Amino acid sequence: MLKNFTKGLLVGSVIGGALGLLFAPQSGKKSRQKMIDDVEDTTRLVDELQEGLDNFNRSLGNLKQTAGETLPNFQKEMSQTLRKFQFQAEPRLKEIENTVETLNQHLSTEKDQH
Repeated sequence: MLKNFTKGLLVGSVIGGALGLLFAPQSGKKSRQKMIDDVEDTTRLVDELQEGLDNFNRSLGNLKQTAGETLPNFQKEMSQTLRKFQFQAEPRLKEIENTVETLNQHLSTEKDQH
C-alpha cells in the first residue's frame, strides 16, 4: 500500500512539475530549480513517512512480543492469587454466616420472650 502511495506521489510530483514548467510565468532556470526543490521536499517527506511507519511496525512487534511473554504469567499469577483468596476467605465467610445465624436465633428467642 505504501509503495503504491509512494509511486503515486512521485508520479504526481513529476507530472505536476512538468505542467508547472509548461505554464510557468518564471524563467526556465527558476522553474527547473523550483521543480527540483519540490521533488526533493516530496522525497524527504516520503522518506520520513517510511521511517515513521517502520518505527511504528517495530514498536508494534515489540508490544506483541512483550504481551505474549507477560500475559500468560500474569494470568497464572492472578489465578493463583484468586485461589489463595478463596481458600483464605471461605472459613471466614462460614464464620460470618454462623455468627449471623446465631444472632438471628438470639433475636428470635428474645422476640418470643416478649
